[in-house]
Amino acid sequence: RSAANTDPEGRALITSAAQDRFEGQGERAGTLIRGLVSGGADAFKRSEQLLADYNKWRKPLYDAAYKLGDRPLWSPELERLAGIPAVEGAIKSAVTTGANRAGAEGYGAFNPGIRVTPDGRLQFDKGPKGTPTYPNLQFWDYAYRDLRDKAGAAFRAGEKDHGSALSTLANDLRSELDKLVPQYGNARGFAARYFGGDNALEAGANAVKFKGDPRELQANIAKIKDPRERALFTEGYVSELATRMENIPDRNDITKRIFQSPADRKRIEAVLGPQRTGILQAFLDRETIYDALRQSLGNSTTARQLIEAGLAGGGVGGYHGSAEPTARMQGAGSGMNGGG
Repeated sequence: RSAANTDPEGRALITSAAQDRFEGQGERAGTLIRGLVSGGADAFKRSEQLLADYNKWRKPLYDAAYKLGDRPLWSPELERLAGIPAVEGAIKSAVTTGANRAGAEGYGAFNPGIRVTPDGRLQFDKGPKGTPTYPNLQFWDYAYRDLRDKAGAAFRAGEKDHGSALSTLANDLRSELDKLVPQYGNARGFAARYFGGDNALEAGANAVKFKGDPRELQANIAKIKDPRERALFTEGYVSELATRMENIPDRNDITKRIFQSPADRKRIEAVLGPQRTGILQAFLDRETIYDALRQSLGNSTTARQLIEAGLAGGGVGGYHGSAEPTARMQGAGSGMNGGG
């Protein structure tokens, strides 16, 4: 600050450097947070590989759920949902794309039990006695996925209200299927059942929004026994937390966005563990120290104004030359009284 007060060019240089560093906080925080689990690897590729491995592990669980749910599924809630245009659209899409999904996932023939008439109406197949043969779990799951994907596309397009409505409908459909075939929820894993989403990666991202008792968070994370599911959950959590830091506007202090309370720290520690949380805390402490420079330059400019006006006791020597603080103040005082 002394240099900034006595040298306008020096002040401009220091101010620029301090401000540039401050505005780069979000990007540095995101890089550090992602590195806590990726070890510097490509985070996107790592997530994709973890998810691919996870889906291979879950396929037998889906096989079991589809087998148990291979029967006509219908309920008042499914009837209500099927009458909503967005859900009806997802059902129609599943009729035409379901065979492709089934083939890609290694399943055999796909019989939806439902048809779309030339004029666009849905028509359920009928059994020998003329009663409708409603779709099975596999078909309803494909309809759910289509609705979920459309919700995601709406969010990415910036259509938040539309995306929120589609997401709510998708979650309602998924919840009803969980009730009708509980094994369907088991296939998504514990993390997804507790924190929401279709897999542990999405569950980890959702956990960033958790604001409840850290002990509850810790207890439920401890129930994620499979190391693949746990790794994917942590990856999702870290990726979401890093993205939030990277999206903070440049002129906002990120040190006030993390660890805002002891409970915040405990929640992050429940996911990352004490060692990685300590690394994050050290980073924030370092940013706070560095930012003290920027803040000090933004404080009172009285001394700088006195110096630039030639009123501070003969300039630098008069203000800083004496060894005693009292003498320095007296020097400045004489200048203010008309000595300069």
